[in-house]
Amino acid sequence: MVIYGCESWTLTKTDEENLSIFERKILRIIYGPCCVSGVWGIKYNDELNSLYKEPRIVKMIKIARLK
Repeated sequence: MVIYGCESWTLTKTDEENLSIFERKILRIIYGPCCVSGVWGIKYNDELNSLYKEPRIVKMIKIARLK
């Protein structure tokens, strides 16, 4: 739903950064917090990358634009 009509978008670096931030925010909600030594905290970006094996949203947009 987020990338509907992305074939006609013009992405700037700011747009790409905002989409990446949104994607990480959603992934943190999906995968939830982690518990380390009894202290709960958010997952770091590298942890999210290792859990989520799909291509990133910006890459999917660029692929759709090339089609």
